[in-house]
Amino acid sequence: MRKKGLLFLLLCSFFGNAQPEDLFQTWYLYSYEFHFDEPSYYTGEDVPLMTINEDLSFYATDNCWEITGDFGLVYDNQDEQFGLEVLNYDKACVFDGSSGYVLELMLGFDETINCWAYSDMVFMETYFGEGPTFKNEITLDRPENSLSSKVIYPNPSSNYIQILDLNNEIEAITLLDVQGKFIKKIKRSHFKTINISALKKGIYFLKLQSGKDDTIKKFIKN
Repeated sequence: MRKKGLLFLLLCSFFGNAQPEDLFQTWYLYSYEFHFDEPSYYTGEDVPLMTINEDLSFYATDNCWEITGDFGLVYDNQDEQFGLEVLNYDKACVFDGSSGYVLELMLGFDETINCWAYSDMVFMETYFGEGPTFKNEITLDRPENSLSSKVIYPNPSSNYIQILDLNNEIEAITLLDVQGKFIKKIKRSHFKTINISALKKGIYFLKLQSGKDDTIKKFIKN
């Protein structure tokens, strides 16, 4: 049994129609971003997963590892925000697979992890511009030109950001603040280069839409 002496806050801002109870379900690792590099995506039946129960116990699998543990819940004074702390976790290599595992990067992080939940997706940030994204369903494959593969650059930025959309798939872009509140629609003529100079410093999101599909992309105004 491995007890973790670490204590960290997992600050989560739920926006849209999401409620805190949305946390209590199974989350499948979708991507991991390392300091604003192009994310590594995880697809197929064997992706790392984490189930968080209403009593805040959790069960996770990642490669050969089976991981169990407990979170503690800490509320603050901000609406729709709460914190989690890792009280303990155990792991055992019981499945086929390698001994390396991605979830250690999150569970072993001993500082604040910032988290934003949007409907069926949770973003977590450990180091600045780095961390995992989870979805509540398995991603079987990722089309080469899917919305989720679009890249915002430079990121962070002070004045302008651009979206790499070689096939012109994007039909609508909405700018959201860190809590998911609407700021404005981006004009189609500005899709490729978006002026963010008037925004205050902080974290923002772009909601990209194409037909019935949409995705959320994070950027930082510095």
